[in-house]
Amino acid sequence: MADYNFGPSHLTGASILNQTVVRALKQVTLYELGRPKNYHDALLNPQSLSISVSVGIGKQYPIGASHSAKQYSHTEDPVVPLEFYVSAQFAKRFGSGIADVEKSVRWFTQFAYPRGSGLAPPKLVLIWPNVLTMAMVLESVTVVYERFQADLAGRAARISVQYSEIRNTLKTSTEQKVSGWISQVDQQTANSNIDQITANGPSDDTPINPYKAT
Repeated sequence: MADYNFGPSHLTGASILNQTVVRALKQVTLYELGRPKNYHDALLNPQSLSISVSVGIGKQYPIGASHSAKQYSHTEDPVVPLEFYVSAQFAKRFGSGIADVEKSVRWFTQFAYPRGSGLAPPKLVLIWPNVLTMAMVLESVTVVYERFQADLAGRAARISVQYSEIRNTLKTSTEQKVSGWISQVDQQTANSNIDQITANGPSDDTPINPYKAT
């Protein structure tokens, strides 16, 4: 299997050639909502994108009827499961600065824990170009370490995550038909934040908008 990497696109000491290669290989970008410099790019993976939506429908069964009477109740949030493959060998090859697989694992798992007492875990934005741009929360994460070094540190890891959309406005059938999985509000925010990322490079020093748990 080819070595894939999940790491920052800001390349410290990397050659122009490596930067060009990384841009060509970049597939998915994730960043913390409100802290756009806390971001990561995925190179060459994940291998697939699955989006599932459940519709809540109540059913009544009149006596003697051959069918149920259905009543719409709600639409569940879109759920997006993804699997990333992290390789220290690939990271070192392209100079991304993430030779330590554990650092990437920690980046993913930070979204499972609150900022502090009374606060919720950070939200994030997932961007799959031309297909999906959504504000999301982490529902679950599983890490499987592979290919151990002599000191038992993992040289690679598979990180399986499940995200669900978070929003506070009604989404209509017309909006879904026109925009699909690309939230217009999230897309505008993403474009602005990506500009900040590109201009300033990654840093996660100061939270812009931590939010309280509800």
